[in-house]
Amino acid sequence: MLLSPGFLFVAILVALIALVPVRRLQQLGWPVSWLRTYWIGLVVGGLILGEVPSTAKLLVPALLVAAILPYVAGGLLGRAARRRGR
Repeated sequence: MLLSPGFLFVAILVALIALVPVRRLQQLGWPVSWLRTYWIGLVVGGLILGEVPSTAKLLVPALLVAAILPYVAGGLLGRAARRRGR
């Protein structure tokens, strides 16, 4: 079974966009397993949003908070991750 070109484009675009906040969290010292889980969550949420637009009322606010949080509360998140990662 082949995936449609439209879905592949959306999947690659969402995966690349999700790397931006993950890079910020990596700079703050988050453990790799947490980064991987965070990235997968953003990608899955973005794919669901891209394929099922009726979920926008629930997913858009959650994805916005998840993507903006590393920039707003970056130092606090970094300290918490280092404390728990040890």
